Amino acid sequence: MSISMRLRMFFRKPYNVILVVLFVALVLLTLLPLLSIVLDTVTVHSSEVMRIHGTHAGDFTDYHWRKILMDGSNSVNIFYKPLWNTILISLATCAISIGLGGSMAWLITRSDIKYKSFLSALFVVPYIMPSWTLALAWLDFFRNPLVGGVPGIFTSLTGIVTPNWFAYGFFPISVVQGLHYAPFAYILIGGILKNMDANLEEAAQLLHASRMQILKRITLPMVKPAILSTFLLAFSSSMSAFAVPAFLGAPVRYQVLTTQLYRTL
Repeated sequence: MSISMRLRMFFRKPYNVILVVLFVALVLLTLLPLLSIVLDTVTVHSSEVMRIHGTHAGDFTDYHWRKILMDGSNSVNIFYKPLWNTILISLATCAISIGLGGSMAWLITRSDIKYKSFLSALFVVPYIMPSWTLALAWLDFFRNPLVGGVPGIFTSLTGIVTPNWFAYGFFPISVVQGLHYAPFAYILIGGILKNMDANLEEAAQLLHASRMQILKRITLPMVKPAILSTFLLAFSSSMSAFAVPAFLGAPVRYQVLTTQLYRTL
């Protein structure tokens, strides 16, 4: 069979056409721009000729990589410290989102709490809202006059000045992003708990297993895939987040990778 015949047979199937179109879009919109960015990092630009001695525009150089990765304290402030802050915030975000979302999923599916439908709908609201609105709400409520100038609602009502670590930086960024991504955990974990065969837990109760044993031996192993999925979604989303760290980290110059990149540009 000739190549042209194989191609015609291949493109007669609609899903193959869709696959090729998506692949071309991926190459044009993602891979080529990414390749262009990588090439820029190893190329001497005309504005850098005076700074990188003995080179001409368009020459190959590792100057930019050495400047970021191996330039002592400058590299620490530009790259390593924001990277560490980003990882810490992402891990804290995952812990908060899984803890809140998983607890809410268990309450809705495994308890006789009232107003389940209302609570379920209400819990999804933080994800529907843009994350920066939650960050602004935190600022308006907990801003302190030490950095923000104008005290927030909490300080105005109580007279208690919130400390910087509570109003800005690692803690509020983690909490706000954890609240924003908690519906991930609620939806994924709640779906498994809702569809899980209750006979397993009933059999364990008949064998006089404690609630902790049922949780450790039956419930948690069943929801592990949902927990892992939530972790990956929340971690990757938190690593790429910009709005919340920009609002809550900028007042105290707490930088993550995204805000440091914007600041450097």
